[in-house]
Amino acid sequence: MSEQARKWVLLGLLVVVILAVGGRRLGGWLSERAGTSGLGFPRASGLDFESLGAVEVTALDLERLDAPPSDLTFGRDPWRYGPPPAPPPVVVPPRLVLQPAAPAPVVVPPVETAPVPQPPAIDVEFLGSFGPPRRRIAVLADQAAVYNAVVGDVVKDKFQVHEIGLESIDLTFVGFPDVPPARLAIGG
Repeated sequence: MSEQARKWVLLGLLVVVILAVGGRRLGGWLSERAGTSGLGFPRASGLDFESLGAVEVTALDLERLDAPPSDLTFGRDPWRYGPPPAPPPVVVPPRLVLQPAAPAPVVVPPVETAPVPQPPAIDVEFLGSFGPPRRRIAVLADQAAVYNAVVGDVVKDKFQVHEIGLESIDLTFVGFPDVPPARLAIGG
């Protein structure tokens, strides 16, 4: 902003301030001449009570001030510090609960079921395996004989070799397709 423009802005502000102060003084002078206060109401010194008309003044009933109001409820005083009062207890009307009649006991006859056959106990011991990794041969033994078997072979007509690992073997039971394979570790 140039120096010249700055001077014009300051001059404009000075004119506004002068008009505001002058207007207040002029308004006060005019209100004195008109007999009103600065707000436009008549001054008290020039007020004529006779022109207002007759005003009836009633007596104040002081007994009504001493009586407590009928709808007064006591609660927390907002001008004192402290915990709020406890809420009034809630009265719940008792409910009538009907108990259903006890049902007659149902007698269920026992169902005769045939015992489910169990797979035989494993009576062989896994001694180890040898051979190439694609065609491992497991060595199993019981107290009477030693058996060499590959995957798929049946041992003692009871067990089928399911999988051969390095340190364990999985056997399934012949005649029990739903039973999961049993794992035997070396020496087990």
